Amino acid sequence: MPHFLAKTIELPKLPLEIDGYHFLFLAKDKNEILIPTIYLNKKFIIKIRDRGSDIYVGYDKSHRVSPIGVLKGALSILKRYSKDVISENLTITKERQKELSGFQKEPSFFLDYKFDKDILLEVGFGSGRHLIYQAQKNRDKIIVGIEIHKPSIEQVLRRIKLEGLENVFIVSYDARLFFELLPKFSVEAIFVHFPVPWDKKPHRRVISQNFIKESRRILKSDGVIELRTDSERYFRYSFEEFMKLEKSSIKFEKNRDLDVVSKYEDRWRKQDKNIYDIIFSNNNPIDRDRRSFDFEFRNVENIRNIINIEKTIKKEEYFVHVEKIYEIDGSAYLLSISFGSFETPERRFIVIDGSGCQYFGSKPIPTKANIGAHKEIEMALCT
Repeated sequence: MPHFLAKTIELPKLPLEIDGYHFLFLAKDKNEILIPTIYLNKKFIIKIRDRGSDIYVGYDKSHRVSPIGVLKGALSILKRYSKDVISENLTITKERQKELSGFQKEPSFFLDYKFDKDILLEVGFGSGRHLIYQAQKNRDKIIVGIEIHKPSIEQVLRRIKLEGLENVFIVSYDARLFFELLPKFSVEAIFVHFPVPWDKKPHRRVISQNFIKESRRILKSDGVIELRTDSERYFRYSFEEFMKLEKSSIKFEKNRDLDVVSKYEDRWRKQDKNIYDIIFSNNNPIDRDRRSFDFEFRNVENIRNIINIEKTIKKEEYFVHVEKIYEIDGSAYLLSISFGSFETPERRFIVIDGSGCQYFGSKPIPTKANIGAHKEIEMALCT
C-alpha cells in the first residue's frame, strides 16, 4: 500500500488546495494525525503516525480509492513537507489491476444500477469455472459473482479479461447483506455451489431463514436457488430450512452431472464422494422493495459531550463501536467508528462540529443492520 517513512514532517497550515487535492483539516489523537482529503469526487483520509523511530505517512484503508495513483499523488505532496525520507513506494505506474477494476464493483454501485437485463448470482464462486461458464453461455444476461477470498477474485478478474467478457460484475461482500441492496424480482437464479459447511459455527452458514427470505424477495416468480454441496449434513440442514416455509417447491438430486464442474467437485468425485443438489423454486415471492435510508443526523442542536459517549453498543443483529475520538482545533471532533453486521461491519468517520454531525466520504450501505446501528449512533450523539 502507498506510504512513506520520514524522520520528521512539518505539516502546512490547513485547509490547503494544491494540484487539485484539498487537504481539509487536522484531526489529532495522542500519536496520530488524520487529514481528510478530497480529490475530484474521491474522499479519503491521510494517516500520519509517530512511531518513535520514524514518522509513517499513509492512508486509512476504510476508504477504497481507485486508481491507486490518486493516493500516491496526495502522499507525494505531503512528502514535500518531510525531511530525511527513509523509504517510499509512491512511484505512479500503470497498475495492472486498474485495467481489471471495471469488472469489480462496490456494493453501493447496485443501488443506482439500472436492472434492465436478467441477473444470475453466484455466491462464493471460488475458482470461477461455473461463473465464467454462465457468463459465456448467457451473454444477454448480467452475471454477478460474490466472493470474499481475494486470491479467487484476482484469478477470476484475469479470466474475465482473457475471455473478453463484458457481462460480469464481481463483488467482495457478504452475500447475506448484498441481497438487501437489490430490487425485488430482479434475479433469475442464485447459485450456491459448495459453500463452507461451518459445522462448528452454524450461524455462519450461507443458507438461513434470512437468506431464503431475501432470496424470495429478489428472485423473480419461479426463479431458483441452486444449492450444490458434498456435505450430507449441510444438505439435510438446508433441506430442513427450506421446508420451514409455509409453501415451498423443492427438487433434490444426488450425483447430478453438470456441463461444468468446479475444482472442488473434481476432487470430491475422485474420492468417490456424493454430491447433493437442492433446487428451490420461488413460487411464493415476497413483494417488498429494498430498504432506503438517508443516514442523516437529526437533533444536532443537542449534541452530547463526545468524550463521555458510550464506546460500545451491542444488539442482537448489529453493534456500534467507537474506535477513536480525534480532536479538531479543540472545538470539533472526528470519530472513527465501526458498526453494523457482526460478520461484515462498516467502518466510517463522522465529523462533529458547530454545524452538526455528518459522515465523511460515502454514507453507509442501507442494510437492516446498518440502519439500526445508525439510529443507535444518532441517539448516542444527538439526543
